[in-house]
Amino acid sequence: MAMAADDDDDQEDYKLKQALRDSQMEVAELRKQMEILVDRSKLEQTRIETRLQASQEERNHLRKQLERLQEKQQQDAALKAKLGTAQEEITELRKKYERGRSDLKQRTVDVHMLQVRVAQLCGSELDGLTVSQLEELERMQSDALRRCAVAKYVRLRQEFQEKEEHMREAVEKMRREFEERMEKMKTEVQKIQEEKVHLMGLEQRLRQEFQTQVQAEQMSNEELRIRLETLQDGFVQLRSILRKEKQSRVEAERHPLEDM
Repeated sequence: MAMAADDDDDQEDYKLKQALRDSQMEVAELRKQMEILVDRSKLEQTRIETRLQASQEERNHLRKQLERLQEKQQQDAALKAKLGTAQEEITELRKKYERGRSDLKQRTVDVHMLQVRVAQLCGSELDGLTVSQLEELERMQSDALRRCAVAKYVRLRQEFQEKEEHMREAVEKMRREFEERMEKMKTEVQKIQEEKVHLMGLEQRLRQEFQTQVQAEQMSNEELRIRLETLQDGFVQLRSILRKEKQSRVEAERHPLEDM
């Protein structure tokens, strides 16, 4: 009977040791899984941080583009001011042209009055001329004055037209450049706005993915921790049982007669 009891004890010890080894293997496997999850979490976190950094760099690039667009807007404002100045210059040229015409008319009158005055002062020298000679002299003077006035008027008009044409071409060129810049700026602003919206959505999605990943890993780590604590509690219980069994066998071997 004692031998049968020893066999039962040995078999029970074997089962307990086997259960302990299985539990140790399961704990080792759980620890390995935890390490894998931690490494995977670190790798995923690094990947998300890299994508977030790339997103931040892209936002900085867009900010620089916006700054360049603001500089272009300032340049366009200066160009618009130049357009206004050019139009004011054209208006001033028109005023000068009108004043020139008025001055020409006044000078023609002044010359005529001067001729009359000269004729009065030089009356003694003209007394010897005949009527036909005086008429011819008057005609020649009038013709010369008329041709001089016409030539001056033509020259003034030509200069004004040249300046007006030059200013018109300059204004037209500045207007085209301004419109082209505005159109290009609108396109760039729209593109930047679209990229900004895309990046904001991408950043939001990355943050959500990161938070979801962190929550999932936290839950997985929590489950592994609970299982590990349960197994550790089982180890403690197994060791306690083994110690009690061993102590019982030792006591049984010390007092065999009492068992009989």
